[in-house]
Amino acid sequence: MSETGGQDNIENIEEAIVSEARVSGANKGGSFMLLAEAAASNFQPFDVFMIIFTLLIAAGLIRLLMERPRKNRFAIGFAIVALLVFLYTDYVMIKGW
Repeated sequence: MSETGGQDNIENIEEAIVSEARVSGANKGGSFMLLAEAAASNFQPFDVFMIIFTLLIAAGLIRLLMERPRKNRFAIGFAIVALLVFLYTDYVMIKGW
């Protein structure tokens, strides 16, 4: 190949890269963004079970706190930590929907 032919190819590649960058930048928030958001929906059937487990832990904690004569402090502490972990997990999970 001659020098000018090689130079033309380099210029064509540079122009293609620049035009691709313009197209990518122009579509921010456009239809490509909507497609990405639709694909990012991560609802799984297991999410329902996570919410049910969170509700069961909350019910168990309430039941432990209602105990009158003698309260099991270890069980109450464990339930509080478990509930906090599940609540945070549910928050992150729902945020990803």
